Amino acid sequence: MFDQTDDQEKAVQLRWITYGFAASGLGLALLVVDSTLEMGFILSFAPQIRKILVSPVWAIMVGGPITFLTFIGSYLLWSGMKSRSWTQFSTLLLLMNSVHIGFWIADHHSQIGLPDQKFDHHWLRTQISQMLNWMEFLLWIKLVEIHTDYVIYKHQQNSDLRPRFGLSWIGLLASIAIATGLTDWSSGWPLVRVRWLNPLDSLMLATLSTMLTLFASFQIMIYLMKSARLAYFCESIALPETEAPFQWFQEEWDDDPWNQIRRN
Repeated sequence: MFDQTDDQEKAVQLRWITYGFAASGLGLALLVVDSTLEMGFILSFAPQIRKILVSPVWAIMVGGPITFLTFIGSYLLWSGMKSRSWTQFSTLLLLMNSVHIGFWIADHHSQIGLPDQKFDHHWLRTQISQMLNWMEFLLWIKLVEIHTDYVIYKHQQNSDLRPRFGLSWIGLLASIAIATGLTDWSSGWPLVRVRWLNPLDSLMLATLSTMLTLFASFQIMIYLMKSARLAYFCESIALPETEAPFQWFQEEWDDDPWNQIRRN
């Protein structure tokens, strides 16, 4: 993954990867919170929860950070690339997150102070966004897999981090089926949602989609946080002992008798 590079350059690349996994994991942590609240509303129909979900404050303070943190994380991962496979997957992830940035701005432009104007194709944007979410999940898992293999191969370190693709593939297939089945193809352009679903069918589909998103985002958040920790570990190995991360902090508190502040 980091062929033909010296230790210092490897450490820099691993630092970007650490930050990239961490930023992406924080974005998905917020997605877990959002999906949990949405699931709570589906199960309870509490008006207080709906009021939170549809409020502009929630869209800006939670929806915005989800979009921008995952974009920043994908950019940092892309910056740490060296191998061909890492380049391919991280570039695709960055492009998809860039599309999400554009969609989010189109949906919330007036709330962030941009001139108010109408953007058509809301239904189409929503379905594309859902499918991109699942494809991004798959790409994150693939990057975690590549990085884990690198740790095992280069540093002879055993790792129990073996990401699984199954749930994300199920979610992607479900999102494609929902988008195809719920689009009124006879209505012409722009595409709109069908009108024949009864409330119970809509509730079941919303429950299925939200549960899949909640479980998958939680699973991948754990993968990303563990990968950030692995990347940080590799960075400390790549650097010479005198240039280890936070070395100044260790020297400053070297005489701490309780060893409460020292980083090992």
